[in-house]
Amino acid sequence: TMSSVGVPPQREKQRLAVRKHMEAATLRPGEVYYVVSTKWFSAWRRYVRYDEEEVGISVIGEPGPISNEPLCDGGGGLLLRGDLVEEDDYSLVSEKVWKLLESWYGGGPALPRTVLGGGGSGDSDGESSSFSPRVEVNLLRFEVRPVRDDGAPGESAGVVEVSRAEAVAEAKAKLLAAAGVDRGERGARVWLKPAEREDVVGEEGLSETRFWRRHRGDVLKSADAALEDVENWTELDPHVQDATLIGGCEAFSNASDALRWGALAETPSLARTSTSTTQKRSRRSEYPREALKERWRKDLKKGDLIDAKDSEGRWFDSIIVDLRNEDD
Repeated sequence: TMSSVGVPPQREKQRLAVRKHMEAATLRPGEVYYVVSTKWFSAWRRYVRYDEEEVGISVIGEPGPISNEPLCDGGGGLLLRGDLVEEDDYSLVSEKVWKLLESWYGGGPALPRTVLGGGGSGDSDGESSSFSPRVEVNLLRFEVRPVRDDGAPGESAGVVEVSRAEAVAEAKAKLLAAAGVDRGERGARVWLKPAEREDVVGEEGLSETRFWRRHRGDVLKSADAALEDVENWTELDPHVQDATLIGGCEAFSNASDALRWGALAETPSLARTSTSTTQKRSRRSEYPREALKERWRKDLKKGDLIDAKDSEGRWFDSIIVDLRNEDD
């Protein structure tokens, strides 16, 4: 959001106040830093003669309201452009410095970022980490889609940015909410897949055919392709809800450097089943993507040749002689 402008103190007081906080700033896991336009921040530094070697330069006017809009991707939200370079395009300032600048000049939008440490857990206890603390400028970006009743991904519900330091439970709630699923809906789950290859990322989002495997708006045509696609997704583990995304989430173990992700929000649907003994119809819940893996069974008929494996793991050519409902 954009903040209103205040009344800036004299330039010298601005310079001394910001320098005090800049010199005292440390990168501690869990702290918050802010992304600010280098163009605007450089103009402010020149205005207050922040750098000692610039004391003799001619005085320029006030920098005006903070202008971070050029750093955003233009989609109407606060997603950062993917081609930004630190110092060239943006600078990082501590929370205290940001609040001073914002109170004096207004503008924005505010772009807070968390300092990661402790292996990416975001803990603030100062424990040793597998890498030096760093500001997480580029958040994980998820394109979210609901799962249709036939198991295929639906239309895009938008893009959500989530910090690696986010708790799994909160990240899951955000992704479900983007797909229109309430966080309290029983059985709701989220599937993730990284966009590791550049050819699946386009200007309009992740490729329909190469990433989502959607062909002319339909579900995958072959059973083999459907099974392969289902197995390429990893569930956002509901058993590690208190852990952070990269601190204890299996989906990120082999793709921790990936920035772009696909996310599927799935809820169980009610499937009608019948039993031959009672001839009564009952209702049971099933997940569309689980049904997708078993779809090939529905096309089987008497006389079909199939490969069958016995209890000792040996494969044989077999023929179907009878078909029965699994509930019979």
